[in-house]
Amino acid sequence: MNVLKQTSAMQDRSFSAWLYVAVGGLMDILWATGLKYSQGFRLFWPSLFVLCCIGISYTLYIKAMMRLPAGTAYTVFTGIGAAGTAAAGMLLLDEPAGFWRIFFILLLLGGMIGLKLTAGDEGEAQEHCEEIVAAHRGGGPDSVLKGGEVLNTPAASSSDRNRGGMQ
Repeated sequence: MNVLKQTSAMQDRSFSAWLYVAVGGLMDILWATGLKYSQGFRLFWPSLFVLCCIGISYTLYIKAMMRLPAGTAYTVFTGIGAAGTAAAGMLLLDEPAGFWRIFFILLLLGGMIGLKLTAGDEGEAQEHCEEIVAAHRGGGPDSVLKGGEVLNTPAASSSDRNRGGMQ
């Protein structure tokens, strides 16, 4: 597979993973708000709706975790749920909507955007770790598996191996 196709495939997977996080976060808002309408799981249909939303929300979150850094995905997922549920509470449930409350919701949203924008940095570090693990699984210490191919790396001396790798 050439580099352009490989990059495009990685971007598609990343986009779909972030889509899972976003939709899962929206489902999080629905179930959290729906809890109020279920009256503590005493009403059947609102309770069933809440349970379905919980199942969908966490299924999407699990799918996203297969492709994204865990800390970033979880923070954005729960942040969407927290900020959205606070906004839904203000709009639908007559909860207070003061300046500071809105300010801190916006601050939370800003933090989620910042984490999303920096997620690529973590992805590169994760890819490097995967290469190291692949080297241990793929045979000798002088090879690294990347995209199914074995790449030769410079040989490390025995003293380098004893210290934990090449310097």
